[in-house]
Amino acid sequence: PSASPATNPLAKVSTDFFESTPDLTCIADGDRFVRLNSRWSELLGWSDEHLLSSSFMDFVHEDDRAATLEQLAALAQGEEVVAFENGYATADGEFKQLLWNAHTDMGSGLIIASAHDVTAARQAEASREHTARVLGVLSELQERYLAEGLTRDWWDHALAEILSITESSFGFIGRIERDEDDAAYLVTYAVTNIAWNEWSRALFDEFQTKGLEFRNHETLFGVTLSTGEFVIANDPTNDPRAGGLPEGHPPLGCYAGIPLFAAEGLVGMIGLADRDNGFSSDQFDEFTPLFLALGQIIALDRSNQTIQRSTFLSATSAAAGRAIRAAADRKGALAELVGATLKLNAAAQVEYYAVVGNDPQMQLISPDAEQSGPSKPRSLHPEACIALMTGEPHISRATGSARERCEHLSDSQNDTICINVRTSGEDFGVIVTTIPPAPEDPTTETMYGATDPTAELLPTLVQLASGLAEFSLANDISRRALSDPLTGLANRTRFAQAISAALNRNDRRADPFSVILIDLDKMKSINDRFGHPAGDAVLVAVGKAIAVTLREDDTLARFGGDEYAVLLHECDLEQLQNAGHRIHSALNSIPIEGDGSVHASLGGIVVSDNDSTWHEIYRAADSALYAAKQAGGNKAQLGDLR
Repeated sequence: PSASPATNPLAKVSTDFFESTPDLTCIADGDRFVRLNSRWSELLGWSDEHLLSSSFMDFVHEDDRAATLEQLAALAQGEEVVAFENGYATADGEFKQLLWNAHTDMGSGLIIASAHDVTAARQAEASREHTARVLGVLSELQERYLAEGLTRDWWDHALAEILSITESSFGFIGRIERDEDDAAYLVTYAVTNIAWNEWSRALFDEFQTKGLEFRNHETLFGVTLSTGEFVIANDPTNDPRAGGLPEGHPPLGCYAGIPLFAAEGLVGMIGLADRDNGFSSDQFDEFTPLFLALGQIIALDRSNQTIQRSTFLSATSAAAGRAIRAAADRKGALAELVGATLKLNAAAQVEYYAVVGNDPQMQLISPDAEQSGPSKPRSLHPEACIALMTGEPHISRATGSARERCEHLSDSQNDTICINVRTSGEDFGVIVTTIPPAPEDPTTETMYGATDPTAELLPTLVQLASGLAEFSLANDISRRALSDPLTGLANRTRFAQAISAALNRNDRRADPFSVILIDLDKMKSINDRFGHPAGDAVLVAVGKAIAVTLREDDTLARFGGDEYAVLLHECDLEQLQNAGHRIHSALNSIPIEGDGSVHASLGGIVVSDNDSTWHEIYRAADSALYAAKQAGGNKAQLGDLR
């Protein structure tokens, strides 16, 4: 017979702690698990038997084992572990990042711990940091261009930066030229020095003065030259597209050929080689702004346009790009984009269409509703825009054929530039800029020294689109990282931040605040009887019902599953009891077909001491919630933090 919770510490912990949290929880004796909740097998894919029969150190990532052993030693000394992070192996060979809180029960000597899965958050941070690094490289190259122009040193530096951010060992950047038979060949701007004999050293020295020429199409980079295709070969020696290497050339472990496009088509390419673990097409999505900018730079250089340094991606557009990235909201970001464009061409009209909800059409979104005339479409179907269909900026010329113009354009008297706004490989918007014809007087030059105002604006718009993409990505990541995807409420992380802010407010008066944990009593039966879609609908309805009982500055969060949390500012015990009654009444008014209404247990505490920690607050509210459920459910246990 099992002991009661009152006499068995392990049973008490498993009842109080295990079943009321959405996190991974465990009890361990030394380096072995004694008990686990179901989240372990759900997240890692291992069976309970396998987890319980092994040392948990067997699952810890080798890079984290030393630090994990240090934490175990600290626990053995009676210290508490807070916010320690390590990687745990899954059954399919991957790793999950877990954020730990743990302490040792001094009565039994057992370790009691909980771990929160932060894998998605860490991946989002890494993606954001990588995107920021790419855009930082682009910004730095633009600033160097303004300072020194397109010199050999500039191209060498650009190649070095590309090799660094792609983690490649070798590479080149070159422009596409055509011979008298209209056959494409490559002229390099920059190439890594991999000379292996006297002949190749002489060839590299020749490059230093005029650039190397490559005309052989029977090679991997020849595929890009002749077709404009992106090429990835992780086994170049045996790739059927490879035509071999010059005698003595060092072998290549992997190769990527990246086409560079401008408005007129393929203008250049980048070749990269020898990256650990090879190349994949997905990894290059985040480099799109950089590749687009390099394509524009090559196009301008190849056509021998006389461009003043201060006007190519000028200080105006560079400052606007920074302002877009730092904007407080999308309206502010769009205002910066429109303002910068009008400074460069006062006659231009700028519109931005973006995905809104599940609507298949992109909707017109403008900081100035008056800018677009009544004849302008208020929505745009992605299939009607060539830029969205091809994934590349597109110019619809007034003099071009109908096939060369986007179908969404009703104005055929002006040129129009469409630039897709993309993050993580997905288009979520398009910038549509209409430009009046160039002046008839051929002596009238634009600020690029050319008579084509459309070509003049294109590189600037590409830069501004990159800024808008970075702004949108950063804000979307922030939203997803702090929101529950089902209900749109704050998630556990956002709620903990709100608690921390409440505890650390310098202007806090003597007024206490309160925290309520809410657990629905019958969600399993609802899911079993009506299915999970119906259960999800109930979870959404519960969030809405609780929200209407709260004040504007209170915080409502869903922790996952059927658990919610509420932070009530300036709330004493009497106000807490009133709030609990309002919440109970609101939830009991949600009908469940054939089963009355939603029932929920509430555990709430008043926090008067701002020296408390979030862990202490959660544990106290969780204990109150447990008492309410033990009393039969659909009850509230509310009191002071003790």
